[in-house]
Amino acid sequence: MGSHRVGRLVRHRILWYLLIAVVALYGVVFRIVGLGRSIWLDEAWVGNSIAAGSLTGMFRYDAWLQTSPPLFLLLERITVGTFGLTASTFRLVPLLFGLLAVLWMFLLTRRVVAPRYVLLGWSLFALSPIAILYAKTLKQYSVELAVATAVFLTCIRYLEHPSLRRFWLLVATVGTGLLLAYPVAFLLPGIIPVVAMTQDQPRSSVTPAAAIKSSGLLRGLILSAVAGGILLGIYFLFVVPNTSPDLHSFFANDTGGLSFVRAAAADGYNVFSFFPFPASLLARRKLVGGAFGLLVFTGFLLACLRFREGTRRWLEVQIIFGVPVFLLIISWALQLYPMRARTGLFILPALILLFLCDLQLILDFSLRLLRTEWAELTLDIALVCAALLVVGADVKKQPLATLRAPDEDVASAVSFLRSRVQRGDLLWVHASCSEAFKLYTRMMEWRDAPAQFGDTGWPCCPRGIPVVEGATTEADVRRDINSGVPASFSGRVWLLYTGRNSHWKFIGADEPKILDDVFRQRGCSQTPTPAFHNIVVNSFDCRARR
Repeated sequence: MGSHRVGRLVRHRILWYLLIAVVALYGVVFRIVGLGRSIWLDEAWVGNSIAAGSLTGMFRYDAWLQTSPPLFLLLERITVGTFGLTASTFRLVPLLFGLLAVLWMFLLTRRVVAPRYVLLGWSLFALSPIAILYAKTLKQYSVELAVATAVFLTCIRYLEHPSLRRFWLLVATVGTGLLLAYPVAFLLPGIIPVVAMTQDQPRSSVTPAAAIKSSGLLRGLILSAVAGGILLGIYFLFVVPNTSPDLHSFFANDTGGLSFVRAAAADGYNVFSFFPFPASLLARRKLVGGAFGLLVFTGFLLACLRFREGTRRWLEVQIIFGVPVFLLIISWALQLYPMRARTGLFILPALILLFLCDLQLILDFSLRLLRTEWAELTLDIALVCAALLVVGADVKKQPLATLRAPDEDVASAVSFLRSRVQRGDLLWVHASCSEAFKLYTRMMEWRDAPAQFGDTGWPCCPRGIPVVEGATTEADVRRDINSGVPASFSGRVWLLYTGRNSHWKFIGADEPKILDDVFRQRGCSQTPTPAFHNIVVNSFDCRARR
C-alpha cells in the first residue's frame, strides 16, 4: 500500500511541474545574478571590437584576432547601439541565448527520451556551471550552446515528420546557425547522413517527380551544399583574416608523448567536466571513464538491435548525438580544434542526450526482462532522486556571492584611477589590462587619461604580436618599463596590471615584482592603494628621490 502511494506521488503531474519550475527558477536566477559585474580580459577586446568605428573594424579588429562569428557581433552591435555601453548591455545577447538554450533543451529532451528521464537531463543542462557562466559572459560560447540545441531540436522535429516545410526550416536553422556559431559544423556529419536516409513518403504512393522531390538523398545533398557554401564564405571572409600561428600554438594540445588513441581517450575524459560531478569522483578516471564507455557501447548495441527489429529512431539518435562528440575529441587530439570548457560547451546537449538515450535503452531492456511494477517504481524514484541530487549539488557549488564576483574588477580600478590621477601623473597600463582599460575609459568617457601601454606579458592573442608561453624575461620587462616610463621622469607613476596568478604563470615571469624593483631602485616611494579583485593598482611617488 505504501509503495503505491509513493508511486502515485513520484508520478504525479503536480510534483513533476513543481520540480521543473524549481529547476527553471534556479536556471534563470543563476544566469541573471552578476550580469553587471566588471568586464575582464577575455571579454574586453570583444567589447572594443563591437564598439569599433566601422563594421570592417569590428569583423577584423586591428588590435586582436577576431574569433567571434559575424552574426553574433552584429547582434551585439545592434544591442549596444540601442541600449548603450554598459557591462549589462554587452551581456544581453549571451543571456538571451543562454535562456533560449534552456527552453530549447527542455523541448528537445521531451521529444527524444521518455518523460521519466526529462527532469534529470534538463537539470544537468539548465544548472551546468559552465553554461551558467557563459550565459553572462561577453563571448560567443552561450550562443554556440543555444544554436547547437536549436539545430538538434529542428532536426529531431524533421525526423518525426520529414515534410518539405520542416526540411527547409532545418536548412534555415543550420545556415543561420553557422553565422552565429562556427561549431555547428561539428553537428552536420551526424545530421546529414540521417537526413539523406529519411524519406518524406513511401515511393509507391507518389509520382516519380514527387518521389524525387521528397528524396532523402536529394535533401541531404541540398543541406550539404547550403552548409558547405556558407562555411566556405565564412572561412575566406572571416576566419582567414583572423587566423595566426600564435592562435594555433595557444590552443595546441600537449599529448605528453601518448599515442593518438590514448591521447584521444584522455581528451575524451574531459567532457565529464561539463557535468556537476564532485572532484573526488572525477579523480577516479578509470572508474568513471569505464562506466560511461560501457554505457555508450551497450546503448549502441541495443540501438542496433532495435534497428534490426524495425525501429530506426534509436540508431538515428546515436548518430546525431554521438558523431559530434566523437569528432570533437578527435579534432582536439589532432590539434585541429580546442576542446576547452568554453570552446566545447556547444557539445553539452549532445553529451547529455547521448547519455540519457543509452541509459533509457539499457533500463527499458532491463524492465522488459523483469516485467514487474516495483522495478518501474524503483526506477522512477531513482531518477527523481538523481535529479534532486543534481539540483542540490549545483546550487551548493554556485553561491550568490560567487556569481556576483568579477574575474577582474577593472571597473572599480579604472574608476579609482580616474578620480585620483592628476595632471602631470603618468599611468602605465600592462598588456594584460590594455583592452579592458581602453573599454572602460570609453564607457566612463575618460578621454584625457595619461596612459602608456606596456608591451610584455601579452595574453592570447593580439594581432601581430607573438605570444609564447614562458618566453618573457626580466630584461624584456625592464626594457619595456624604461621605454614607457623613463628613469628621468619626475612625478607620480600609477601602475595597472592583472592580479591573476594564472596569467603570470603563463607568462613565466613575475612582472609585478620586477616592476616594483625597478621603481624602488629608482628611489621612488610607494604609496598605499586600495585592493581590487584580481586587479592591482600601484602608486609610486618619483618626485622625492632618496
